[in-house]
Amino acid sequence: LDRDQMKRVFVNLFENAVEAAPQAGGGNLALPLVGLETTPAAAGQIFISAVYDVPAQQVRVKVADNGHGIAPEDMDKVFLPHFSRKKRGSGLGLAIVHRIVLEHGGQIFVTPGQSTGTTFTLLLRTLNTPLNPPHKIPTQSG
Repeated sequence: LDRDQMKRVFVNLFENAVEAAPQAGGGNLALPLVGLETTPAAAGQIFISAVYDVPAQQVRVKVADNGHGIAPEDMDKVFLPHFSRKKRGSGLGLAIVHRIVLEHGGQIFVTPGQSTGTTFTLLLRTLNTPLNPPHKIPTQSG
């Protein structure tokens, strides 16, 4: 486990969520720790949850925001290098997150919120679980 790389995963996900969440009065964001089934509802909230799945020997982490969400046509592109709809940014943040998670034998999924927002779900193996076979990292060319 490369702690610095895993730290980068969470920093990138949290930064994206903060940028996506609508700012509550004065630009403050609430970061409540909530259960898995809770969906962001109030303005300017980011939800983070983590659960250890004993039978699967993995940790499931969810990072959700109640921002404007990701367009349906962009959902399959969010992990591609240099893909971004932001005015600023290189489009590398989520590509880096994806690469690091796969290199650590994990998985990452993105799902749209019911009416707004986005949820990123990470499945991370525990230290005593063997690595999954290597996964192909998507590129712009396929």
